Amino acid sequence: SAASDVYKRQGFVTVYPNGIGIFGFLQHWNAGHCCGKAVADGIDDIGFVDEVIADAQRMLNIDANRIYMTGFSNGGMFTQHYGAQRAATLAAIAPLAGPAGGRADPEQPEWRVPPPEVPLPVITFHGTGDDKVPYSGGAGGGKADGRQYISAQASASLWANANRCKPLPDRRKLSGDSVEVTSWMDCSEGTTVDFYSLKGWGHQWPGPFFTGRLDRQDPLHGFDAAGIIWHFFTKYSR
Repeated sequence: SAASDVYKRQGFVTVYPNGIGIFGFLQHWNAGHCCGKAVADGIDDIGFVDEVIADAQRMLNIDANRIYMTGFSNGGMFTQHYGAQRAATLAAIAPLAGPAGGRADPEQPEWRVPPPEVPLPVITFHGTGDDKVPYSGGAGGGKADGRQYISAQASASLWANANRCKPLPDRRKLSGDSVEVTSWMDCSEGTTVDFYSLKGWGHQWPGPFFTGRLDRQDPLHGFDAAGIIWHFFTKYSR
């Protein structure tokens, strides 16, 4: 898994719940605006993850003030959906390649995650070359009449607004300008929002399993989102 190497080094507890599937395949989450059967049937994934966290706390010595959540693609969408609903439960979230809103098709009204009741630190990543969940928003997978998404920038700004951050973020470049980090640092209750824009990166987890296959001269060679996420998480407790 993407977090396993970080877990081995840092020793935190990691739980991997699965969304519903079809005959054991195509697991997915009800993220409010995506996806498929989970949304259509109104699956209560918020309640399910509540129970997963409670079950982990019953079995293990869990610090209730340091519960974090991350997810990729539809999992990133659900991470934001859960975070908006349960911000008082979580210390921080890290959605990747999953926007905070969209619509099932162009004829449907747009849905966005609601503002959380309390500020929540957020670190998010999205590749500019993503052709499944477009960085700039719009049609997913090139299907103009299919599912639509809000942009990665709009998703990050949604959290900056929810956390009542000052409107002008800091920007810096990393990895030979292949990574741009937009940071809203002056936010309510000491929260921050960090948005990592990965130049040319597609719809894959940005970690060594994939980035290690890049040419060694590629600025993204060895890029490790999991390590960056854990460093961000360690700064926050509820």
